[in-house]
Amino acid sequence: MEKQRIPIILKIKQMVTIIIAGLIVIWFLTPLVLITISAFALPEDYYQIEKVIPTHFTINQFKALFFELEAWKAILTSIKVAGLVMLLSFVIGLPAGYALSRYIFPGKNFLKLLILTTRMFPLMVLAIPLLIIFMRMGLSDTIWGTALAHTAMALPMIILISSSILSSISVDYEEAAMIFGLSRIQAFFRITLPLALPGLAASAIFAFIISW
Repeated sequence: MEKQRIPIILKIKQMVTIIIAGLIVIWFLTPLVLITISAFALPEDYYQIEKVIPTHFTINQFKALFFELEAWKAILTSIKVAGLVMLLSFVIGLPAGYALSRYIFPGKNFLKLLILTTRMFPLMVLAIPLLIIFMRMGLSDTIWGTALAHTAMALPMIILISSSILSSISVDYEEAAMIFGLSRIQAFFRITLPLALPGLAASAIFAFIISW
């Protein structure tokens, strides 16, 4: 009897877990579904609460958004800025992360903590000095100015993430490559970088999202 009860209890637990998971999914997806449906609804249907599903569908809102308001220009600008943020973050952050992962020097842990503390400040504390600097340099209200400001937010995390990724790759691979005549830079680009690409790709997406 006890052996028969155990499978029944397990099945009940599985059913309860599935029901709870399903309710959570419905809870999160319902607003997204309603927003998506409302985006294609006519204004008179949108403002009638009793009409969950509109009687007529239209794409006039999207036409107005992309052609009259020219939202595609804003999207294109955001993509350009996010791409620059990814590029700048890795040009600066990857060498810094490599140095933190491969070299031992006094104050290394303190430097990591110092890099991390830059993310503790409110954005306004960083925004005001950057705005003053950019206004003096003529970078305010430009793509490069926006990209530099976003890079300042993404760079600390890119440095620490890349340092962690590179630390997980054994230095023996680079040393073996250097024995066969490669320089340290060549060993990095031919050996270490391909091994680190999956993790670095994830951090690149992270930098893109921060800018976006």
